[in-house]
Amino acid sequence: MACDRSRPGAARTARPEFHQLEVFLKVVETKSFTAAGHMLGRTQPAISQAIARLEDIYGADLFERSRGAPLALTPVAEAILPTARQILDIADQQMRRAAATAQSRSGTLALGIFEGLASGPLRNGLAAFIAASPDVRLRLVEGRPSELLDRLTDRRLDLLITAFPPGLAGTVVVQEDLWAEPMLLVLPTAHPLACRSELSWEEIATLRLHLRSRESETSLYGGLLGPIASALECEEHEVSKETLIDIVSIGMGATIITKSACVERGGVVYRPISGDHDSITFRALWPRSDRNPLRHRLLSCLRKQMGGARQA
Repeated sequence: MACDRSRPGAARTARPEFHQLEVFLKVVETKSFTAAGHMLGRTQPAISQAIARLEDIYGADLFERSRGAPLALTPVAEAILPTARQILDIADQQMRRAAATAQSRSGTLALGIFEGLASGPLRNGLAAFIAASPDVRLRLVEGRPSELLDRLTDRRLDLLITAFPPGLAGTVVVQEDLWAEPMLLVLPTAHPLACRSELSWEEIATLRLHLRSRESETSLYGGLLGPIASALECEEHEVSKETLIDIVSIGMGATIITKSACVERGGVVYRPISGDHDSITFRALWPRSDRNPLRHRLLSCLRKQMGGARQA
């Protein structure tokens, strides 16, 4: 007969442990302490001790024991059985998800990019990453470098890819150069220089250039053209790269963009720039204390696109 071990007015603070619930479920399954011990690789006394501890916690017997008859569940055992199964199932699911995340098979990765960068090497690296990790939820965030850096240091981003990182002195952020991307001159198709295979800065200095404002953090002024901007005739605009290309297509002049920022537009041609300052370096930034395995995998995919074999 089951024994009521409850004590009126006593506060119960003890909780069952996972291994005790596992023992309970095996005894329920086998209807035998001895058989449960064999399946779990434990002695019969160890099984009895685990069940006795559970009975102390719940304040009642869990099994009706009759000589010569299989164990029978008491009403208390019937009551806790569904929840015990659910608790262990949830724990098993968590372990599987943790193992998958540790092996870079699942999880969430928040990636910050500035406008116009979701193409070229980054596009190819992301495609390789997605193919290798189809269960990973990839979240992309576009924004200005300083805004993205704030998100990164607040741990709202796992990784930031940008060509114009803000000042990083004294920060807890690591940065790594990934690739150098050519800059291209955008000209109207009818322009006399459009037939050239490449153009020098001396030739570009003769053109009417339209660039994003030097106050813009993603401006070529601050990122690269600062040393030579005084030799160029530049008009500044608070517009997107697409609008700059539209300005060129209607015959207002020329502009300079990175290769990954190219978009299909009628009426314009893209020509490489020769000489010094003809490319921009793109960098990866992440928190120094970060150990996100998904970030490691994405960086590995990006490095392979660059032909590199370095490790984070």
